[in-house]
Parts: sequence; structure tokens; C-alpha cells
Amino acid sequence: MKRMHRKFSTSRGPNRACPNPAAAGKVACKRLFVVTAALVWALSASAKELTLRITNVRSDRGLLLVAADGANPAYARAAAMRDTMEIVLRNVSGESITCMLLHDEDGDYRMTTDAAGKPAEGYAFVTCSLAGEVPHCDVALTYPADEAAAGGPAGALENEPKNEPR
Repeated sequence: MKRMHRKFSTSRGPNRACPNPAAAGKVACKRLFVVTAALVWALSASAKELTLRITNVRSDRGLLLVAADGANPAYARAAAMRDTMEIVLRNVSGESITCMLLHDEDGDYRMTTDAAGKPAEGYAFVTCSLAGEVPHCDVALTYPADEAAAGGPAGALENEPKNEPR
């Protein structure tokens, strides 16, 4: 009885023959590993950290929640700190990223509204550039229920031009 030998070709074409099927599997496995490692390295090299500097935080109750939509969506949460705080979003990429922030004071993971339907908790929407070595973005929270009680947007009276008699 004659033994038949088969030639197993790799993905490089018919001119590359491998008489041992186990060796062909090892070569393919090594190539897959190299390609996967290169892809992971390329993605991690483009991923950055974005530091959000958040101001106008009304109280230290609850959480500050962040959702960012970009090439890689990112999410973060931290205990709220009155006045100013920072949150770092990791593994973000692209040229810019859009962030939505919510100061969830009652901890229900939802935006609470007043009787008129206006948000009672602080929020902000901002688009941040990821240019530069250490990208950062300054964000001021808005509390519409507080603004309505004060008679308009916070700080509007100080920023309006004053008409003084000549």
C-alpha cells in the first residue's frame, strides 16, 4: 500500500507548501498573534485620557455621572464634591468627544425635574477636543431650577451691559 502525501498550503499562496498540518497551524497561530498584538498596540497608542474640570457643583450630595460619546464611548462616576472637582475619562480616542454630565444628588441615576418639567439637578453638555498631549476640558454645571428661582440664568445680571445716563 502506497502512502499519499498531501501538501498543505498556507495563506501566502500555493507556492508555500507545508507537509506537516500541525506546522501549518502553528504558523497561522503565530501570524494571528502578531496581527492581534499590532492591532492592540495601535489602538492603545491612539487612546488618551481626558480630564474634565467641573465647576459650579452645588453640593457634595450624590454622584457626578459622565457619559462620553466618541470613537470609544466612555463612562465615569464619582462622589460629588462641592464647588470644583475633576474626573478622568480613560481610553478615549478621536479628535473630539461629546460629554454629558449629571449631578445626581438623590442617587437615583435619573435627572430629577421640578413641577414645571425643568431639571432640578445640575447638568452640562460639552464637546471637548482631544488635541494636545494632556487633553482637558473645563465644564460648568447648570441648575435650571435655581436659575428660575433667581429670576433668570445665573450671572446674567452681572454680565449684561449697564445703561448709565451721560
